[in-house]
Amino acid sequence: MSPNLITFIRVVLAFVSIALFRAGSYASVAALILLVITLALDAVDGIVARRKRRASDAGAAFDIAADRIVESVFWIYFAAAGLVTFWIPVIVIARGIPVIIEGLRFFRGDLRTI
Repeated sequence: MSPNLITFIRVVLAFVSIALFRAGSYASVAALILLVITLALDAVDGIVARRKRRASDAGAAFDIAADRIVESVFWIYFAAAGLVTFWIPVIVIARGIPVIIEGLRFFRGDLRTI
């Protein structure tokens, strides 16, 4: 399995986990398990990329963007559910904005800023 596919699956699992959190108590247990798997896959994609010698700058940028998406999705949900204060997702997302901008510059081809 390619490291980028693992990264993509991680993003999809984050959204599935959020949907399960909203489905009820038994589904919340499954959602929690998916949350842990989603977080663990962050390490797996890097390991696979290095072992299969498929590490690339684009893959690294995709991984970082996926990290910001996953953490933002969870923090926004937790704030909307009243589990954390509104300011936590605000801070997390604000912290990730420079990373997103650098990623967009990379994919545009402007490598001078990286």
